[in-house]
Amino acid sequence: MAFRSVIERNVARPLMRLVTMGSAPIMQQLHLEERLLRRTSDNWCILNEGTAPPTIVMGVSGKVSELVEIQPVLRDGVQVIRRFSGGGTVIVDQGTVFVTFMLLPGCSRFLATS
Repeated sequence: MAFRSVIERNVARPLMRLVTMGSAPIMQQLHLEERLLRRTSDNWCILNEGTAPPTIVMGVSGKVSELVEIQPVLRDGVQVIRRFSGGGTVIVDQGTVFVTFMLLPGCSRFLATS
């Protein structure tokens, strides 16, 4: 097996900053992500272990009328929020583990692939 370390290849890997949030509300996490994306030039990993209450999170271009059953949401008082990034619509709760990677351009080449 040919194994060459980072030092042998003379390649410096970028640092990644870690934020652990415990069980922060999803809105707090999304606000943090947007602030970090807009105001820093670092790589980030954000970990959040669940959120309460259950919340529907939509991507920036999702249409509520097409993706959410309005009557049950209103009846049950489920919060619906829109994140600043794309992606699908998901329901999150205390059993959801969030892992967010925010990488500078070009840094994904350092990720392991299978």
